[in-house]
Amino acid sequence: MASTDPDSPYLITTNPKLNGLGQLDPSLFGDLYALLGITPGQSPRETNEQFTVEDKFIGSSYFLDRLNLHPDYDYRFLGDAAFDTRYVSNAMLNQTGSRYLNGIGSDLEQMQTLMDNAARAQQSLGLKFGVSLTAQQIASLDHSILWWEATSINGQTVMVPKLYLSPKDVTINNAA
Repeated sequence: MASTDPDSPYLITTNPKLNGLGQLDPSLFGDLYALLGITPGQSPRETNEQFTVEDKFIGSSYFLDRLNLHPDYDYRFLGDAAFDTRYVSNAMLNQTGSRYLNGIGSDLEQMQTLMDNAARAQQSLGLKFGVSLTAQQIASLDHSILWWEATSINGQTVMVPKLYLSPKDVTINNAA
């Protein structure tokens, strides 16, 4: 959902404040209330850590720290860490047919690995934050990376995560 907070560094938030949804008919949820053990009128709450603990997600702030970037102005990012994770997971699935790169077993581990790889590639390949990789830089990748690039959305310049697969990962996944 688009962020309505003009001071937010994120254009999209995955956990927006929900107001103005209208009134629900409580009688429709009698069985659900009984199953959840809550009294009618109370809102069901998500308690699964997978969806509620923000420490389970890393995104642009981790990336900026890994690159040791402390910009003079605030960048605006397409989404928060939870959004970035979902975005990258979908990109990985679309590009490789697998949810994770070989040997990786969780979204958190995958995000951390891709950003740590990007920090190493930044120095060795001369990558610039906010700038797309050249064909030569992509061909020179030893490991797949996650890189933030500037793009314009609705007249606003925002940083968007982009998954770059190393040639060896493309070969491995195409052979699978």
